[in-house]
Amino acid sequence: MILKRESDGKRVAIPSHDELPKGTLRAIIRQCDLTVEEFIGV
Repeated sequence: MILKRESDGKRVAIPSHDELPKGTLRAIIRQCDLTVEEFIGV
């Protein structure tokens, strides 16, 4: 799955699996320019 941010057109590829390895998820979060806390919504 490819998600595109409206504000700047940046795209991020997300694998469509039931579970993602921790490192893969962290890499996706980094590509989105987010911290883990921002992603979680803390």
